[in-house]
This record gives sequence, structure tokens and C-alpha cells, in this order.
Amino acid sequence: RQDVPILPAGGLIWNIRPETQLQLLMPNPRISHVVSATKEQCHMVYTGFELFGGNSWAVSHFNTTQDTVTYRDFRYVVGYECGRPGRLRDTIELGYAFARTVEFKNSPQIQHPAGTLMLQWVGSY
Repeated sequence: RQDVPILPAGGLIWNIRPETQLQLLMPNPRISHVVSATKEQCHMVYTGFELFGGNSWAVSHFNTTQDTVTYRDFRYVVGYECGRPGRLRDTIELGYAFARTVEFKNSPQIQHPAGTLMLQWVGSY
């Protein structure tokens, strides 16, 4: 992102119990709890924050001028993850994005859209 030249990352992971983990990690702290686990599959629920949501993109305006737009927000999420060792991992999250801003590099105006609900599915291997 153009507005964040360097993002410090780090933190602490604490296994409160064998099935519960507190991740005090910057920029995405969360707490997770394993609901069930076997050799074949692991089901986990979690809640947490995303403190640096957003990104920067190059855009072309209608008058063909080039610009850069930066979107940023904070997010609170609750999620469910189903993992299979060495196979596909599915995650579904429901969250709320707030303190949202949209800024164009070549414009002094900053837009502040209202908060919004979000639903996200991620499949990873």
C-alpha cells in the first residue's frame, strides 16, 4: 500500500489450552478454538481483527488520466475453518469492515464510506 511504506509485524502466540490459541500478532490478532480434530480433518472457530485491510491500485479515470487509489479499513471477523492435512483448507468468515477510507493520490478529497458487513470464503492448499 502506498500509505504504509513499512508494516511492522510480530507478536506472541499463547496456547491457553491444547485446543485454544491466542495469537497476539500484529496486524491480525485473533483467538481460535479447535472444535474437533482427527487425523483426517480439523474444525476450528475463531474471532479476531484485521488492522490493515485494503490495498493500493493503479486506475484510469474517464478522462484517461492515470492515478492511484488506496482503500483501507479495519475489520472484525468471526470464522470457521475446516482443514485437511496436505489437502484443501476451507475458511468462511463473516465480518464487519469499519473506519473505511478511499483516497486518490491526485485528489485532495478523502471519501469515508459507511461500515459494511462482509462475507468471505477462502480455499487454500
